Amino acid sequence: MQVEQVIANEEIRADPWATTVAAADAIVRAPFGAHPFYSRGFYITDSPHLRAYLQAAEKAAGGDRAALEEYLERHCHQPDGLADYLETIGMKRLLELHEY
Repeated sequence: MQVEQVIANEEIRADPWATTVAAADAIVRAPFGAHPFYSRGFYITDSPHLRAYLQAAEKAAGGDRAALEEYLERHCHQPDGLADYLETIGMKRLLELHEY
């Protein structure tokens, strides 16, 4: 299970139903791991990013795969891990998504 932050065991025990997840074998701290979707209380959905993907996918459905291939190369194939992926998004954009 991917989480934005690991909390103290005391917090979990104070409200166990709020932290119950069926079939979770492990917890991995991965800030912005849900990007381009949201993580409630941390950041909002990156709608412009999703629109760019959808536009590329629509072009691919019409036979022009170039934009989709470019998107996939930049965001899926090139990054070696989460940190590299987040660098493609950029710190400024990630901070703009911060949920206050």
